[in-house]
Amino acid sequence: MLELAILKTFDSENHKAGVQLAGSLTTYLDDIAVATNIAPEAMTVGNYVLVAIPGGNPRDACIVASWPAGSSGIRDHGDLDGLADDDHAQYLNVARHDITARHPLGTVVPHESALNNLGNVNAPSPADDDVLYWDAAASQWKCKQPSGGSVDKRFYALATVTCIWRAWGDKVSDTPRTATVQGIASDVITLTGNHAYRFGEWGSVGEYMHKDSVLVKIQNTTKSQFAWLEATPAANQLRVTDAADISAWQNGDVVSTSKSGAASTAVELDISPLIPAGATMVFLKTQCLDTGTIGYATGLQASKAGVSGTWCNTFCQVTNLLICGYPSIPVQSNRHINVRDRATGTDTLQHSINVVAYIK
Repeated sequence: MLELAILKTFDSENHKAGVQLAGSLTTYLDDIAVATNIAPEAMTVGNYVLVAIPGGNPRDACIVASWPAGSSGIRDHGDLDGLADDDHAQYLNVARHDITARHPLGTVVPHESALNNLGNVNAPSPADDDVLYWDAAASQWKCKQPSGGSVDKRFYALATVTCIWRAWGDKVSDTPRTATVQGIASDVITLTGNHAYRFGEWGSVGEYMHKDSVLVKIQNTTKSQFAWLEATPAANQLRVTDAADISAWQNGDVVSTSKSGAASTAVELDISPLIPAGATMVFLKTQCLDTGTIGYATGLQASKAGVSGTWCNTFCQVTNLLICGYPSIPVQSNRHINVRDRATGTDTLQHSINVVAYIK
């Protein structure tokens, strides 16, 4: 414990003292130790002293502070001694702050060199979410300004439903799926039956596929020629992005979802209308349901390359049970990905894939 006392005696040779506890006329402590950091000249009889008494045992008492009676010590910083002393040369002061000898004008200040001189960052009006990034091509740090500048943020969550692969109203089978050409008119393929559903479920609202979000690669397996599908104007029609791609197609040709050979199970999607150049990964919401017999790997798959060992799977577990997944997959530099449908029955599978976010 600590007790306030009045100094009555002081033996400077042995550094011992006698005190009277404050507020008591009879309680005296004699021959008690004085802390060695207290200068003898500070131990003036009549001074107030602070006595530490460990465990309340007076034999172990020690004076730890002393100050003149009637004074509570220095309260104003300006009353301290040595304010003008320059005894910390490692600290900068007015004289040593940034003289030419330390940093010649025009040179990079050493403590900024690890960040390539942040003074070069052009952020005249920084806003919330602005960040610094390293531009390897320019060999310098720059400022990303998602609030309105020309550089995008690293992570983007899409604000609306953005479907890129869907077969819900009309159930589908395994990919590849095929249809037969009945006629060609400019950029529209007319099929021999109402088989447009085999190439995705297209519409004008967000939960359907739309050319502003995705294009689907289709193949004329009869001629090994390709086109990009952007809509299904009718139940028996497909519309492509470029009429020249199908100008040589003829009645009776077979059109397939296969992106390469006739046996390819992968369907190639171009999602560049949806995500910007430089995007490296997409975050998906997948869901699938199969009304038929559930077999091995029944469900929906997505991949960057579309080859074995790269698929991210959403598998149906039980007949008529909707399964959801949230895979993240890298995208090709041209912002293409691959999808695949797997079902044991004919037209038993329902599914959809939405993009919810991407990394750039």
